[in-house]
Amino acid sequence: MFPPATEYDIPTPGHQELGDVDGDGDDSDSSGRERESLGLESKRGQYLSDDAPPPLSAERSSDDWSPFRNRLEFELADFLFRQAEMPAKKIDTLLEIWAASLLALRGEPLFANQKDLYRVIDSTSVGEVKWESFVVRYADNGRDGQGSNTAPWMLDSYDVESTTYHTGNMILQTIKGAGRISCQEPGHGMRQIISEDPTMAGATLIPIILGSDKTTVSVATGQTNYYPLYLSIGNSYWVPGNAKEEHAGSSAFRNFKRQLFHSSLTRILSAYIADYKEQVLLSCIVRNWCPKCLAHRESLDDDMLRHCREHADAVIKEFDFRKLWDTYGIVGDIVPFTNDFPRADIYGMLSPDILHQLIKGGFKDHLVDWVEHYLIHVHGKTQAEKVLDEIDQRIAAVAPYTGLQRFPQGRHFKQWTSDDSKGLMKVYIAAIEGYVPQYVVFTFRAFLEFCYLVRRNVITQQMLVEIDDALRCFHLYREVFWNAGVVDTFSLPRQHAMKHYYHLICQFGAPNGLCSSITESKHIKAVKQPYRRTNRFQALGQMLLINQRLDKLIAACADFKERGMLNEPLLSHALGALGQRSSDTDDLCDQVGESRDMADEIEEQAGSYEEELSDAVDAPRSVEAHVSLARTHQCKRARTVGALAAELCLPQLPNILCCFFYSQLFPTDDLDDIALDECPPYDGSVRVYNSACSTFFAPSDLCGLYGMHHEHIHSCPMWRNEGPCFNCVFVVTNPEAEGMRGLDIAHILCFFLFKYQGTLYLCAVVRWFDHMGDGPDVATGMWIVCPSYNACNIPHIAIIHIDTIYRAAHLIPIYAAHNINTRDIKPHDSYDTFNSFYVNKFADHHAFEIAF
Repeated sequence: MFPPATEYDIPTPGHQELGDVDGDGDDSDSSGRERESLGLESKRGQYLSDDAPPPLSAERSSDDWSPFRNRLEFELADFLFRQAEMPAKKIDTLLEIWAASLLALRGEPLFANQKDLYRVIDSTSVGEVKWESFVVRYADNGRDGQGSNTAPWMLDSYDVESTTYHTGNMILQTIKGAGRISCQEPGHGMRQIISEDPTMAGATLIPIILGSDKTTVSVATGQTNYYPLYLSIGNSYWVPGNAKEEHAGSSAFRNFKRQLFHSSLTRILSAYIADYKEQVLLSCIVRNWCPKCLAHRESLDDDMLRHCREHADAVIKEFDFRKLWDTYGIVGDIVPFTNDFPRADIYGMLSPDILHQLIKGGFKDHLVDWVEHYLIHVHGKTQAEKVLDEIDQRIAAVAPYTGLQRFPQGRHFKQWTSDDSKGLMKVYIAAIEGYVPQYVVFTFRAFLEFCYLVRRNVITQQMLVEIDDALRCFHLYREVFWNAGVVDTFSLPRQHAMKHYYHLICQFGAPNGLCSSITESKHIKAVKQPYRRTNRFQALGQMLLINQRLDKLIAACADFKERGMLNEPLLSHALGALGQRSSDTDDLCDQVGESRDMADEIEEQAGSYEEELSDAVDAPRSVEAHVSLARTHQCKRARTVGALAAELCLPQLPNILCCFFYSQLFPTDDLDDIALDECPPYDGSVRVYNSACSTFFAPSDLCGLYGMHHEHIHSCPMWRNEGPCFNCVFVVTNPEAEGMRGLDIAHILCFFLFKYQGTLYLCAVVRWFDHMGDGPDVATGMWIVCPSYNACNIPHIAIIHIDTIYRAAHLIPIYAAHNINTRDIKPHDSYDTFNSFYVNKFADHHAFEIAF
């Protein structure tokens, strides 16, 4: 059994002993000094008046670029180190070439060499990050650790590197010093307790959100595993070394690694973001048991009381380790880090994990595998392989869509990523329909609706009812796999976790803000990218220094922007500083800007479909949605209406444009009563665009500060050398109606603009789709649409103003309704080959919210 965490040797880098974790030693002195600097004269602090202004930062002039001499120095440093990530040797080469080119002019480059560049970045005062290093060693009372049978890992020291930003560090130290840290259900429940306690007037609840997830930076070499721990107010990295192979599988070493993890958390220190493996480690339970409730591992879905610290402490005192393991699923010889905090409860801290519990676990590892097993069970191995191959062909034939993962080879991956699983969720229902019983489709629909409902940014009481109903339907319909003999138990921890979401949402709020996809996304910038820039030898220190320099450059950039020092382009700024602005120099600046736009467009054309991602945007929410055309028009495309009609193979386009003019000039008139010769003609020029950008409010997806999100809508004859790309869109036709009853689907054929009688018209040529039925399909939950035709059986083509477009829409063919071999169908041919489609409400979370 391991000793308490406080008995571990944990010296500072200078090997000075620290105080206890509760802040009675040096830590409390440190926090006391920090409290003084904050102006807090007592433990309870001081009240501020309602009109008290926020603390002001030290004023600096708009020409103070320190520690950089000027804007050129900052721009070059930011470009070389942060944007281009240029290695040190290449920086030296570039600066040497630059210096040689300036010899004749007796000039000098902005930096002498890479050391000079790094020195200036390191001297940046903003963005300063304080790092702390400590060492954790194995300790066992009564053992000197020097015996001949002592395992090497018992003698090793394990480095832990941690950082918290200045304000966050003061908050942590103050909380720890006051002994008032509380980690039990820090959401709605704790807020309610505080609000009802009169002694808590003026108090502020400060949840500490933690997240951990092991990551691998290199598969080919050793020493590749990093174990970052993320805090909402800072980051912490700790990297235990590898054990000798002969000891790596021993029970003692496994226990040591578990206790090492908890002891490090105790020293560094509330919701905790972790996947199931992490939750098992954190809560000290046996694998396949639930970390949230007392249900037995063989019947997890039984209604049971929730886990709590008091119950765990009681059974640990009462029973031996074997009884704890077999009957209660508790690892009794490991001490959770929360035991070092009087009011903490690890079982109450664990938050929902949509990514690992639902997407990777419930969907990919369970339901998708069950479908494969079902097909083998029903058809046999050979025929099942043929069916699975046809399903793969359906998946591969799905039309491209911004942010949608493509599967050119179906489901065949050497290694599945979280993006692969998310992408498959969006298209899987339509792909399997017709090959599996309808109850299997019902199962997937219920599961996906549960996933998308709990992922919403705002969850109301009505949504909680819908979440509960989706879970009930999922439990009912999944019995089809049991009845078919495909599965022998539903007692699966990741699926079982769905039962706790209702309670956890009430406690923690929307799980959208507490998903392990947050920590996984941080791995790239915090661990993997910095690791690639190191020499791989003792990489941790180099990674921390790289992250520190990046933080400083980002903070400096934000500081300069706040002071309005980066508002104009660099060339314009330099010319203005020299007093050389003129019409000629303005033309030069315009040429540079056009060249940059062209370079951006060329870069946009490179790559493949799946690299075309939607993105967050920090635009204020002035409107619900807005569509704008691309920055540049296509010079090589049609310039007149007649040429555009020939290009699109739409001879009726000039007449359609005349009708559009009339509808714009006389919006109250009925076009059906107007003869074509009464409509105004147009013989002017047009400008054609290959894309438009839709910016809309989508807080449940990746979004900016104000909840805004943008995506590209393409209408391009040749996209990235793979074929044409003509997206579909939602068009607002009835603003008063909700969901699909107020939206129509249109296929974009062309974006163009023209000027008529002094008015600029931004338009799109579209082909309409008609709704099939008065509601969504019962089995899939998605609306069905088909191409619209007029009375002469001619496709219904129209011209619409882009202001009526809401955002992009994704359609999936109803494969089961078509006797078409999908093997040779390319994704860009999908909309022209099939004649009925599902409106894919699972394309993203915003689509799920509007396509109902």
